Amino acid sequence: MNNEVETYYDRNTSLFLKYDPHYETYGIHREVWGNGVATPQDAFNFVNSLILNIIKRHKLESILDLGCGVGGSLFYLAQAYSKPCYYGITISSAQLQIFRDISKKLNLENKCKIVKGDFQKLPKSLPVIDLAFSIEAFVHATDSDAFFSEISANMNKTGFLIVCDDFISESAANLPTNSSEKKLIELFCKGWVLGSLTRVSQIQSIASKYGYQLMENIDLTPNLKLRRNRDILISFSVIILKHFMQFSSYIKALVGGDALQKCLMKELVSYRFLVFQKIK
Repeated sequence: MNNEVETYYDRNTSLFLKYDPHYETYGIHREVWGNGVATPQDAFNFVNSLILNIIKRHKLESILDLGCGVGGSLFYLAQAYSKPCYYGITISSAQLQIFRDISKKLNLENKCKIVKGDFQKLPKSLPVIDLAFSIEAFVHATDSDAFFSEISANMNKTGFLIVCDDFISESAANLPTNSSEKKLIELFCKGWVLGSLTRVSQIQSIASKYGYQLMENIDLTPNLKLRRNRDILISFSVIILKHFMQFSSYIKALVGGDALQKCLMKELVSYRFLVFQKIK
C-alpha cells in the first residue's frame, strides 16, 4: 500500500468522524439500508451485522479487521458478541490513536486490539485467525495477490474471508481510455486513493490460488441511498472543487465520493459483500 493512503487517512479521519451525523458508530463506511434496517445507525451497522451472523453461526473465536479505521466494526462486534478476540490493522497513525482513546472510553481495551501496519504484509504477532474481513479497504491494496497470500498464511484451514467493497463491472473494465465513463472511474480512483479496482471474477480467480472458494456474492448497491441532499450539493460544487484536489485530501475525498456515486448509478461499479471460505 502506498504512502499516499496513509497520508489520506491521517489527514481526513478526524474530519470524516466530525461530519458523520452518527459519530457514535465510529465507522467510516456507507449506510446500507438492507432488510430490517429502521434507522440510520442500523444502516451504518448493517454490514457489521452480516459479519456478526457468520461469526455466531460458525462459533468463530479470532477475528481480524483488515483496514479497521478507528475500530468501529470491532467495537460493534465486541459489544454484540464478547466471546471472540478481536484484532485490527490500520495504515494510519491518527486512526490508531483515536482507536486507543475510544477503546478506553468503551472499556474494550482488552477485547479489541489493533496495530499499525500494511495488510499486504501482516505482523508476525497476530494469532491464527478464524475470520478476517475488509470493509471498503481492499480497494487500497496495490497487490491483490499479497493481500490473499498474507491472510491465507495467517488463517485457520477452514477460515472465512469477507470483502465488502466496490468492484468494477466486466463491461466497464474494457471501456475506451478516452470515454467519459472511463474518466469518471479514474476520478473515483484518484479521489479515494485506490490501489486497484478489480472485477469480481478477477478477485475470485486470485482467491482460488490461495485456497479460497467464493461462497456468497451479495450485491448491496440497491440498498445504498444515493443522491441525498448533501450529495447533490457536493455534486454541484465538484465543478470547482476538482481543480483544488492537489491542495486538500478532504477535497479529494469529496470529489472521489461524487464520482463513485455516479459510477454506481451508471452501473460501472457495484458495492458487494463477498464471503470466501478456505477449503484447502
